[in-house]
Amino acid sequence: MIKSKTRRTNNEIKKDLPPIAFGDFFLVNNEKVDRVIKGVPGQTGELIGGLGENAPIEQILALYDKTGGLILDKENRKLAHGCFWDFQKKKPKDPPEIAYRDDIGPKTINIREEKVGDKPKRKAKIEEE
Repeated sequence: MIKSKTRRTNNEIKKDLPPIAFGDFFLVNNEKVDRVIKGVPGQTGELIGGLGENAPIEQILALYDKTGGLILDKENRKLAHGCFWDFQKKKPKDPPEIAYRDDIGPKTINIREEKVGDKPKRKAKIEEE
């Protein structure tokens, strides 16, 4: 099979679009932002379930986080999934718990600060990707 030199993958197309700013954060995946705001196509082809253009930033960030979209802060650092959405309780976190994600080779280290007793404690969780 001969591959066309002009054909581009979806990931290459997504990288061409700039991240969308919401408050102090940038949402990288424009398709997921559209699904959160406008909704997803239903059985009849109409869009259902979108929050709308005037939705609060906190709700948009929470549902975008639920879809697994990449969120960056002002310093271009990646936020860990689950900062805005509580996957166990299946609802937005109030207040959000900001944690950063550092990619090191095939493993990901999520660094989360937790308060244990009187002193804050940093806890690293290593996950295989």
